[in-house]
Amino acid sequence: MKTQSCLHPTNHNDYKVLSWTLDENELKHYRIVYSNPKYEAQIKALQEVIETAYGHCLPVVLDTESEAQPYEILIGDTNRAESRQVEDVTYLHYAMEMVNGNLVIKTGGMHSLRKISEAFTDYFTQDGKSLRTEANYRKTGNFYSDTLNHIAPEGTDIRIVSANLMAENYTPLEEKIQFPFDARLEIFLSALEFYNPTVVGIQEACLSWNAGFRSCLDSNKWALIQFDNCVFENYAGDVIYSAVIYRKDLLTLVDSGMQYYSAYNNHRCRSITWALLKVNETGKEFCFVST
Repeated sequence: MKTQSCLHPTNHNDYKVLSWTLDENELKHYRIVYSNPKYEAQIKALQEVIETAYGHCLPVVLDTESEAQPYEILIGDTNRAESRQVEDVTYLHYAMEMVNGNLVIKTGGMHSLRKISEAFTDYFTQDGKSLRTEANYRKTGNFYSDTLNHIAPEGTDIRIVSANLMAENYTPLEEKIQFPFDARLEIFLSALEFYNPTVVGIQEACLSWNAGFRSCLDSNKWALIQFDNCVFENYAGDVIYSAVIYRKDLLTLVDSGMQYYSAYNNHRCRSITWALLKVNETGKEFCFVST
């Protein structure tokens, strides 16, 4: 992705930031390098934030499009040596660090990158209309906002959660800004880490969510129960939107199934998915239903 500046102010002094340095190098000499094509929209947003504040449109390239150069802002796990020197972060977390004159930015996913892009200028030392970062700059953090006590009471065997995900292919008529699926996936996965549920009943788990679960969930920790649509031939390959995920390291699946409860007026949603589960530690069994 390569873009050109689209801002043409009459006076450069009109910009919020007149001088912006990274390790004493002026930001206008840098370019943005990213590794994941899914990040393209957010990289564009970051580019526009910088240009709006600073007046310079930084070139943007995939890490595979050209070899490493001096003065790069590296987004994600790029093929640059500097990226490998910064540890990866988990969902809803971020890390920004100067390495060999380059700024490395790593986030836990799409939503975290979006948050970084929106407030990019706020992460650097400001002196009047100048922004700067030192050679040893390093900043880490997260975007959690839940202040409730989420620690399970002592003696708790299981924690049950219900989650309505909103199917990717559903768009409210009045919604003008789409919230990218990959951003919602990061938020959901972070909730699993934060609240540490034992079993989760999921609604609107469409094919995209199904693929996200299978590619991102730790297969040694989580198991997914979701059934294929079995009523309408023209929906072959579709799935029932009611699903269950459970901690396979804490629970044993005894039995499971799916049952429609209407005259098939909605082949995806008018159904229940159930699971009979046993708590490994106590041997107690319970039945869980998601609809």
